[in-house]
Amino acid sequence: MSRIRSLFAAGLLFAAGAFAQVPCSLDAALAAYTAGDYARSADLFDRARGCARFEATDHYNAACAQALAGRADAAFASLERAVGLGWANVEHLTADTDLASLHADPRWAGLLAAAGALAANDRRIWGGAAFETPYRDELPEEERIAGLARYWAEVRSNFAFFDQVPELDWDAAFLETLPKVRAAKSTADYYRELQALNARLHDGHTNVYPPRDLRPRFYTKPALRTAKIEGKVLITRLLDPALASAGLAPGLEVVSGRRRAGRGLRRAAGPSLPGRFDAAGPRRANLGLRPARRGGGQRGRVAGRGRRRRAPHGAARPHAAGGSREGGAAVPPLRADAARRRNPARRPAFI
Repeated sequence: MSRIRSLFAAGLLFAAGAFAQVPCSLDAALAAYTAGDYARSADLFDRARGCARFEATDHYNAACAQALAGRADAAFASLERAVGLGWANVEHLTADTDLASLHADPRWAGLLAAAGALAANDRRIWGGAAFETPYRDELPEEERIAGLARYWAEVRSNFAFFDQVPELDWDAAFLETLPKVRAAKSTADYYRELQALNARLHDGHTNVYPPRDLRPRFYTKPALRTAKIEGKVLITRLLDPALASAGLAPGLEVVSGRRRAGRGLRRAAGPSLPGRFDAAGPRRANLGLRPARRGGGQRGRVAGRGRRRRAPHGAARPHAAGGSREGGAAVPPLRADAARRRNPARRPAFI
């Protein structure tokens, strides 16, 4: 009996060790899907449910792997969980070839109906046509206030990272911004106030985009390219010949800078130069430059050695870089996906 117990215990330990080698992560499940091993991906999604927080998109991705592995019942269960957490993209559901094997199942029509009802409710709550007003250079005060209120409410409901900005009182921020929005003399000023409020969230994935009519005034790109090399931001390419005549050249290091919005180039010591500048009118972006040092402390042979140089006014010609907004409505298009509202997910859904 003692020998049997010993063998049984050894078997349990072996099984536990083998099971522990199976990764318990969504990344592993996604990697198996990408490799085309759908059965393993489905197994890993099932295992991940016990050790990872699943969002709507994760359930949807699990359903894709399960459907491709021929596990229709499991796929429908995952899709029902996804819809229950806010997945309402009916167009994506019907076009996704991963789920093609489910279309003939009687449960498919019911799933589409549930997702469609959720999408219709989202449109009713979040996409009211009354807010979609035509563009005007000077919006009425009531429309500016309505736009601010809508943006504030959507952030309050949708934003997933308030814990990352504990010093931010969103209600107080609304009250501080309200008089500024009321005093805005133009639609451009109004959007700048919204963007200033949005910047307090410190999240690059939450944005306020101005209407198409204002894009040339808001978005430009510097006529040069940079790269971070050995901890330094270096100019790698000039796109405007006028910059070369002003003394700029590939190899110069960007050590400081400023723009009208008070942000951006001061982050040059970060991973990269920001791609966009505030271009409300013909304004100048000032760069502090110096030659990059190469091995052994030797200075690179570039123009402007030993001096800080600045791009002259108008040397870098900005060009319009459109945002994603197509219409000219007064209300900022911060419209989050339903799944992100209920359980914000960073992982993309399979296509």
